[in-house]
Amino acid sequence: MFSIGFKCYEYYTYSKNDHSDDQWEKKLSGIFHADYTNDDMQRGTQFESTALEVFAASGVELYRCGFIVNKHIPIFGYSPDALIFSDGEWRLVEVKCPKPQKSENELIVHCKRFLKRDENGEVQLKKKCPYYGQVQLGMFLTHTQKCHFLVHRVHEKQNIKINVDYHPNFVHDSLQNLVKVYFQRYLPYVQKYYN
Repeated sequence: MFSIGFKCYEYYTYSKNDHSDDQWEKKLSGIFHADYTNDDMQRGTQFESTALEVFAASGVELYRCGFIVNKHIPIFGYSPDALIFSDGEWRLVEVKCPKPQKSENELIVHCKRFLKRDENGEVQLKKKCPYYGQVQLGMFLTHTQKCHFLVHRVHEKQNIKINVDYHPNFVHDSLQNLVKVYFQRYLPYVQKYYN
């Protein structure tokens, strides 16, 4: 089973180019042989609940639900940080806790791989980044149309809230590629090395 996270976007983009079997084997070996911990993930573990508390203080009720598997495509699963029910619909909540910076502008510069300002100066999630893929596939698996992407400012105990809408064409293209990766690359790799 693929757990939908930022890595799935990496496999999705990797699948759009020609790679040898050896190159795919090296790429997939990271799933099983790498320590998936880095500073950002450790900060997320440490401060995610604080970010969610800050968000809840704005008057929303958060629902924690654990790991979700889509019954129609059970090879994919997702563990949302939270869900909320707002304006008659469920919405996904995803939290990121990047390295603290002195100001919001410095934070956006530090997080330029996934954040940008739009023409109105509003902070946006870039569409060509792993987190965009993560929340799009997360919305697909949770049957939601909107995501509140929270970038937590650790020292200030504040969130930058970015609203992300569901993009069905992106999800369709991603799922087509990821299903191929799963059956043509991932399962043969598992069979070869863990049989």
